[in-house]
Amino acid sequence: MKNKPKNTFRLYLLISAIMAFLAFGIVFYSVEHSRQQFAGNIFETSYAYRMHPFSHPDIEDLPYYGDIKAGVTFVAFTDTHSDASRHFAEEIYPLLKKDYFDSGTIKFYHKPYITVQDIEERNSNFEASMILGCVKKIKKEKYYDAYFDMLLKGASDARKIIYTYEIPIGSYNECMYSDEMLKELYKSALEAEGLGIAGINQRFYIGIAGKGNIILDGVQQYGEFQQAIRQQEIKIGN
Repeated sequence: MKNKPKNTFRLYLLISAIMAFLAFGIVFYSVEHSRQQFAGNIFETSYAYRMHPFSHPDIEDLPYYGDIKAGVTFVAFTDTHSDASRHFAEEIYPLLKKDYFDSGTIKFYHKPYITVQDIEERNSNFEASMILGCVKKIKKEKYYDAYFDMLLKGASDARKIIYTYEIPIGSYNECMYSDEMLKELYKSALEAEGLGIAGINQRFYIGIAGKGNIILDGVQQYGEFQQAIRQQEIKIGN
């Protein structure tokens, strides 16, 4: 009878140790699983953009208009459903093209203005960004033709764009709404949020090789763009 309390105590310790081990295993698995799940879906979460501050736009692998050797870069965030963006395309862009882009002084990059909310709502801005993203992926050299058609002519019919630019229908269908394209759109939205562009449908970055930018919010008078360009030209000795 004297050994009974000791045996009971040992049994209690054994059970406690087993429970502690199991609890540790469950917690470790939950943390590790959550970490892996979060890492795998980082661009698919509506809150992830808060973790990605940016100092300048990412233009790597982005199609551009102009001479590859041009030192000054002009990055335009615009949408396809804005009167101000349309004004830029109609009135400002042709002057920039004539004075800077065609002469080889500046490379022009367009980036779509899109937010996480646009993606969640699957609205017209989301649809336009998706179409342009697929054009960029399948036929990069036609990106700017498609963009200006959408902006200036209101060409939002994907079938017409596919026909006009001879984009293979099979490749286009594969691209639209694919996980890869959705991640690309989330990445663009995260960047826009990180740059503080939310609510500012047009922003322009004039820099040197994409960095050291002068930032202009909204569509300015042509003279404002010229002044910013001149400041950057002086830096590279032009």
